[in-house]
Amino acid sequence: MDQDEFERRLREVCEFTRPEISDSTGSERKANKRSRQTESDNATLPIKVTQLKIRPSVCDLCGKVCAQGQKYERKMLFRAETSAWRNNCTVCELVEDPWTGEMTHSFGTAKKAWDEYLRFLKLKL
Repeated sequence: MDQDEFERRLREVCEFTRPEISDSTGSERKANKRSRQTESDNATLPIKVTQLKIRPSVCDLCGKVCAQGQKYERKMLFRAETSAWRNNCTVCELVEDPWTGEMTHSFGTAKKAWDEYLRFLKLKL
């Protein structure tokens, strides 16, 4: 991949800048022939990412379109001798039902459902 292709792909996902080339005294004036290179001529200059471009995407958990990208939490719940993973979407604020696997619970009703599920797992052992 050449430098132009790299920058084109990078512009699709973020905004960035390249630093100005300065002489040894720190002034922005170009001191000699070697430092007269432009930003595009010198591919070794580091870039500074100023902002990420977040694309809307369909959430894997809840199935809704999340404008700010998908954001979800995955937590390990521990109760006496049992444990289980709980998923919740932070965009739509729904929690996964432990019995069906669907995103149907709000945070308030999810605690009760998960407590019952963990009690069931403990009895099953």
